Amino acid sequence: MITTPRSRIYRGTLRHRRFLPRQHSFDYRVWMALLDLDELPALFDGVPGFSSRRPALARFRREDYLPARGQQLSLAEAAREEVRERLGAAPEGRVTLLTQLSSPWVSFNPISLYYLYHPADETGEERLGAVLGEVTNTPWRERTRYASAVDGSRHTHRAAFDKDLHVSPFLPMGMTYQWRFNSPGEALFMHMETWRDEQRHFDATLTLEGQPATRGALMSTLARQPWMATKTLAAIHWEALKLWLKGVPLHDHPPPAEGATPQPRESQS
Repeated sequence: MITTPRSRIYRGTLRHRRFLPRQHSFDYRVWMALLDLDELPALFDGVPGFSSRRPALARFRREDYLPARGQQLSLAEAAREEVRERLGAAPEGRVTLLTQLSSPWVSFNPISLYYLYHPADETGEERLGAVLGEVTNTPWRERTRYASAVDGSRHTHRAAFDKDLHVSPFLPMGMTYQWRFNSPGEALFMHMETWRDEQRHFDATLTLEGQPATRGALMSTLARQPWMATKTLAAIHWEALKLWLKGVPLHDHPPPAEGATPQPRESQS
């Protein structure tokens, strides 16, 4: 276990709101880990219930994230490579990952966010340079990524993308995402909206408060909500049942696009 980790543990609320064709909303308490990838696997060593090496109640598994592409890339370098492909260049400093750790039975991450920093300057200050979102749909287990450069001198950022992956059976393709997010600190937020024909159909807001991922903070968080991934998966399916009962139409799952590499339509800090 690292004595003074830069990784953080965040607790807060995830809210979903649907506006069209029927109104529907819900929220629930969540916790997520913001992992400094340079601190793995040692971060969880000696912390009951956590591991980066073996099965545990809360486990980080490299195979749940970006592919190593046959080169055995570290996850940090795989994130930089993804950003280079989409933006032409990538920050070369540390990389942090906001994610929901897997449980012994469930690995469920609708979205994981990678925050890529520029190396620290002569004053020791480092600035956020890019954000990469890795989206996984359920139950198809397909993935796509969205990347945005940001101005690290600002605290809040915006980006927009064309949707290129069928995620919810209750939302069609042919939509755009609008993101608003901050540079992680004591507070972290992520707000995403889906739009079509100048109408907002859906939004999701993640609002979190964090603290360093010390042994005590990790154990306390796990004791409060030991089955986070299972709870999230159950909540998604329960709310889907409610939408179906409300008569929200279903959209067929299209075949996956070959070689899809989504690019930001705009990026604004």
